[in-house]
Amino acid sequence: MTTETTPLDDNDPFIYAGKIVPIVKRNGAQLPNFASMNPMELGLCLAIGKRAAELIHQHAIDHPEKNIVPPHPLICAVDVAVAHLAVTLDLKRFFNADNLAFIPEFVQIAHHIDRVNNLFPTDVALKFRKTA
Repeated sequence: MTTETTPLDDNDPFIYAGKIVPIVKRNGAQLPNFASMNPMELGLCLAIGKRAAELIHQHAIDHPEKNIVPPHPLICAVDVAVAHLAVTLDLKRFFNADNLAFIPEFVQIAHHIDRVNNLFPTDVALKFRKTA
């Protein structure tokens, strides 16, 4: 059974928080296989998402002239998890990175992710991507 939800604005990232299943099924997109991730990976994705959201929120406070709308931590976490499932990230190194390395990596993920279809391109160069 598919639950369909029609958001007021497809570009509003907050429609995904707490409603990820109805939104992803709307377009027939496949739900990411989060069950394939171990508890440590899931916890690190949540921690990375929280850290990214907090840093972006602080930047928004420091620069009100930029009209930055900080993302929800769960959206950030799901973005990281989807990227991790696509390209296998070194989540410990990512989380432990200093802010100068952390933020560009997260922004790269957020910029390239296709949230509607739960896809992350495998050709995006990421600093914390695990190599074989």
